Amino acid sequence: MYEPLAANGPFAAKIDNFAPREVQQQLASEIAQCFADRTSLVAEAGTGIGKTFAYLVPAISSGQKCVVSTATKNLQEQLFQRDIPQVCEVLQQNPRVALLKGRANYLCLYRMRQADGRSLFSSKQSSHDYQTIVRWSNATKHGDMAELLSVSEESEVRGHVTSTADNCLAQDCPDYDDCFVLKARARAMQADVLVVNHHLLCADMALKDDGFGELLPEVDNIIIDEAHRLPETLSMFFGQSFSTRQVADLASDMTKEYMTDSKELTQLQDYAAELPKSVALCREYLEGYDSRGSWSDIQNNRPFNKQLATLGQQLHDMQKELSLVSDHSRGLVSIIERTSRLSQLIQLIMQPTDDGIVCWYEIFKSSFVLHQTPIQIQNLFQQQWQHQGGSWIFTSATLAIAEQVAHFQRLLGLDESRSMALSSPFDYQKQAIMYLPKLLPDPSQADHAVQLMQSVLPILRANKGRAFCLFTSYRALHDAAEWLSVNSQFKLLVQGTMDKTALLEQFLKHKNTVLLATASFWEGVDVRGANLSCVVIDKLPFSVPSDPVLKARIEATNKAGGNAFMDIQLPRAVLALKQGAGRLIRDHLDTGILILGDNRLVRKSYGKQFISSLPDMKRTRDEQTVLDFIQSQQDNDA
Repeated sequence: MYEPLAANGPFAAKIDNFAPREVQQQLASEIAQCFADRTSLVAEAGTGIGKTFAYLVPAISSGQKCVVSTATKNLQEQLFQRDIPQVCEVLQQNPRVALLKGRANYLCLYRMRQADGRSLFSSKQSSHDYQTIVRWSNATKHGDMAELLSVSEESEVRGHVTSTADNCLAQDCPDYDDCFVLKARARAMQADVLVVNHHLLCADMALKDDGFGELLPEVDNIIIDEAHRLPETLSMFFGQSFSTRQVADLASDMTKEYMTDSKELTQLQDYAAELPKSVALCREYLEGYDSRGSWSDIQNNRPFNKQLATLGQQLHDMQKELSLVSDHSRGLVSIIERTSRLSQLIQLIMQPTDDGIVCWYEIFKSSFVLHQTPIQIQNLFQQQWQHQGGSWIFTSATLAIAEQVAHFQRLLGLDESRSMALSSPFDYQKQAIMYLPKLLPDPSQADHAVQLMQSVLPILRANKGRAFCLFTSYRALHDAAEWLSVNSQFKLLVQGTMDKTALLEQFLKHKNTVLLATASFWEGVDVRGANLSCVVIDKLPFSVPSDPVLKARIEATNKAGGNAFMDIQLPRAVLALKQGAGRLIRDHLDTGILILGDNRLVRKSYGKQFISSLPDMKRTRDEQTVLDFIQSQQDNDA
């Protein structure tokens, strides 16, 4: 029994409706022991365990310096604004607590003044947003852009008034002493409990952000919440990327530099005009290619490679010419350094030399990104983990496959860490039922989504909508939405017609509603109560094997004598399905139906892995059993 969270402990005494949970105490006790022993833990904590308190209570009680990292800014804010203050109040502790975000979340006073040229903004709304930010800058204490509720997160102005690691002038900045980023980092360095996100944590480990590799050395304990998201973030930060956005930002800053401090350097204006043209020509030569692919797919595209080399040479020449006047201004020095880095990065990506790296591209409407990503990250991360020392706690609701977290441990080289998988305290046998419709076509058939909707329509009607339909592809999403719009009377909310927040607001506002979505709604969405009582998942969420990074990892695993399907593809799909299914039951009072539309669950031997990894709810293939379950829940509500 972990006393602070027990029935006779301070949380039960001071927090209304606090429900002592044995599994929560078990997790907290294990974490406290890890802090005492300076060991590490990988722990799946099923929905409803209360893992946030399970790690915060021992962390704050320990009196040691602690970093808590999450995957999203929303959870960061929740921890900082609500959970940590509540735990501190109950424990009567007063640690120094800080919240640290990435640079793009803080106002840069220098860049704000540089952006004062109205020609930079494409609309009256942007000019209005800029004036709003200027007025706010005189009143804000922390410069956190989240305070600016009246300026849309999509506003183009935000990029003009915040900095990046590339364009920051650091100690050469005239506003260095008033820098909001530096002040935030100073608070972070002094904090006993620091809340960051995975991007910041990985940037610190990879030393990608100048002057930022300072957070971890003095830390005793590092807690990684939403740990299932960490491996992909690490892969990104341990790699390299060249994006046309970097060139566009450089060209924009050349224009600002010319307009503000360097009007006699007319070549800046010329460079700012040349670079976008070169980038546009590169992008033009990629027309017709898949949106993602291996570098080998475009390696023989001579026009593209020639133009990319030309862009690299342009940047090199610009850097040489501007270096002759580098003492002209502080901003110009930064531009010269960025021009040199981008030129070198293009050369590095065009001539890969490391067999352990996969080179690949992404193509967007008017831009592209070239990546170098490590095929394996366990050795890279293990070096960081062992060098850092202290206790590392990795926790999430979705780490285990068939009650084992070995897959996650292998991904990060955590074989020596402690491990545990704690099931949700919810009574899934009473609260939920899993339904696999009969006579569904093979999931590879073109009409699968439509036939699934036809099969589940009686259930959706009996349930009065109140459903998420989650799809593994946009094509299936659109096919299902089109069919339901003709054959049902539901209010349909379709991903892509409005942003995610607006969709959720509409879903909660209206009755008899069905929301149709893809990947972004499979996790991080918390709808409690009767509003959501049915989740339909069209297919087992196997990653597309043609994805360049996954393809490289599959090839490397098979070459080493492993089984890529069992070691990589199947575990990823199982964990993704757990995330989607986890949208259904979010509270001990919730009830609902989980509908899985993939007959491979019963046709293929690996289907057992998926079933055994989901919560232990009733299972049926009989439609009437599901309708009876819905009726019983409606009778109970009445």
